Amino acid sequence: MYRINIETLIFGMDPQLAVEVPRFATDSVVDSFYPHVYFPGRLSLETGISEDISKELELKGHKIDRAVSCGMGATVFLKDPNSGSLSTGADPRRACYAIGL
Repeated sequence: MYRINIETLIFGMDPQLAVEVPRFATDSVVDSFYPHVYFPGRLSLETGISEDISKELELKGHKIDRAVSCGMGATVFLKDPNSGSLSTGADPRRACYAIGL
């Protein structure tokens, strides 16, 4: 979910767009849960990431795994420091909802 924070806070992306952007995940990190497996060099790319990018990553030595969905669902909200208005985004990949009160 780090990527969503960067896209909204640094690049000013709308929260809904930020949660909908195709994701990737690395499997090169040892899993925290037993049996602590990992797959060096393997990247999971959502189907929304182009084949051209996938091929470029393979040329760099990555093992590509195409996935329908990477990661957990996300619900994001931002508060504009000047106006106080809230904007939200809810991930369509999972049962996530953004509700204003």
